[in-house]
Amino acid sequence: MSYTLFLLFRKICIIFALLSVKIVENFASYISVSFEVRFGELYIRGTQITITDILQWMALGMSREEILSYYRALQDTHIRAANFAADRELFIQIVASYSNPAFA
Repeated sequence: MSYTLFLLFRKICIIFALLSVKIVENFASYISVSFEVRFGELYIRGTQITITDILQWMALGMSREEILSYYRALQDTHIRAANFAADRELFIQIVASYSNPAFA
């Protein structure tokens, strides 16, 4: 890959990071981690429902409405926060693997 393409990719990453700062602050307030709750997995604050739980339910085909009807402690914002956490983790993995092939 050319160095010019690398610089373009890097600029896009920086722009994405700057634009997502405000969104991160909002969604981060819904997510917590504690070794006393579900062995240290990320979970929705005020519940014991992990981000992984929500993503697995969605992967199995449950809609947002179904999840919200089965788990009354959740709100639509919690599901969006779980999706954002997953997207952010994937983005970090892509950047890490691009920057250092040893992480791929």
